[in-house]
Amino acid sequence: MNQIVSVAVGQPGLQINSKYWNQLILEHGLDYDGLPKLSQNLLQKEKINVYFDEKKAKFSKRYVPRSVFVDLSDGTSQTIKSSKMGKLFSPDSYITTNFNSITFANCMYNEGYEMAEIALDQIRKEIEKCDLLQGLEFTFSIDDPCGAGLGSLLVSKIREEYPDRVISVCASIPSFETSNNVISAYHIVLAIQSLIENADLVTSFDLKTILNFLQIQKGYQNPNIDNFEDVIAQTFSNITAPLRSKGTKNLNLRTIAVQLVLFPRLHFFIPSLVRSPIEYFNNLGQKGYHDLIEQTFLPQNIFSTTNLESEKTFTALLNFRGEIGTDYDFFEHINSIFKKNSYYQSFLMNHSLTSFTELPPYNEKYGSSALFNTSAIVSTFNDRLKQFSKMFEKKAFIHWFTSEGMDEMEFVEAENNLKDLVLEYQQYSEQGNPLIDDYERFWEDHFDYEFKQRYFY
Repeated sequence: MNQIVSVAVGQPGLQINSKYWNQLILEHGLDYDGLPKLSQNLLQKEKINVYFDEKKAKFSKRYVPRSVFVDLSDGTSQTIKSSKMGKLFSPDSYITTNFNSITFANCMYNEGYEMAEIALDQIRKEIEKCDLLQGLEFTFSIDDPCGAGLGSLLVSKIREEYPDRVISVCASIPSFETSNNVISAYHIVLAIQSLIENADLVTSFDLKTILNFLQIQKGYQNPNIDNFEDVIAQTFSNITAPLRSKGTKNLNLRTIAVQLVLFPRLHFFIPSLVRSPIEYFNNLGQKGYHDLIEQTFLPQNIFSTTNLESEKTFTALLNFRGEIGTDYDFFEHINSIFKKNSYYQSFLMNHSLTSFTELPPYNEKYGSSALFNTSAIVSTFNDRLKQFSKMFEKKAFIHWFTSEGMDEMEFVEAENNLKDLVLEYQQYSEQGNPLIDDYERFWEDHFDYEFKQRYFY
């Protein structure tokens, strides 16, 4: 079975990842000691080894998350250890110290560099336990100094050591409305530079859009950080459901990367989330299925600062969860949405994945999530670029970085790289409906040997 190793970096990354694991143990019928509940069914344990390492316990099997927590301070890890989830994780999973990280620079080059070697040793140990590693999942905030700096460093190191494995990143991107970090624009742009070069799949959670989701969809007037983290964890558990449970498609990280990444640098995705209480669907029948599809495409359920109708969507992963009857033609309904909306490229029907996963979200009958590869992500990038350029032009706070060993040219390169990425999204968006032949010719002409090895072999 293809396994996945999870790596969380920095305080926000650890907090989100611990909530994500909480979702996984509930969905797979485990208690907080990693032991199967009496109510655990075959569906819950069928592909549990994708994320969990099986250990022998006194009277039954015990499942330990295949995870590593990395942080330059130990406050968050201590909180996790003292929580109800504390016994779930292996003591070796925590790689922490007592350093107060301030900037991307000291987390990438100095204290972070030393910590990276220790973390890599533990990650290698987790990888060695796998029968067949399909890839790694990183979780961090690219506003957080530790997440941006040390997270970027670990991603680049793993890419060097395991060039043929898929690297997926769950990246939270705070907005200026949700962050009090005055140098967050520097951290974000510098981290994106690394993700462009080293990651294969990046699920981007713009916290400004989650704020709107919580206020409009959930009715929270003043949501707290726990609410934000819950939404990210729920969305990511929906997205990974096809990887760890029985469904209509036998998906893995490589399949998703091959199908959704049309052009190598355009691998940043916008997610959506639909979760409804059991009673909502109990008596709706086909109307319930219809609503589930429609809600997946509603702007208020998609974490994008720009309405997808004003942009171009190239590819999509659509995942529907729960015991969905075969009497309703989902594909016909989905294809009709693609056909009637010009903002979906003409080849989206051929380059989208639609998966039906029997394992429902915890305590719900149905749910859905989507990943959209769309030019709408440009809005998020441009917002951060604008703030970055404004600060860098004045050389504001640059001494905090250069004093730790960074060079100003690294800022210039990161800014230019992100600007180039924006231009690429705009270029392919403005082409209208590129032909499949053009797309296939692009793959043949532009993908280097290393990229082909990473995805196909």
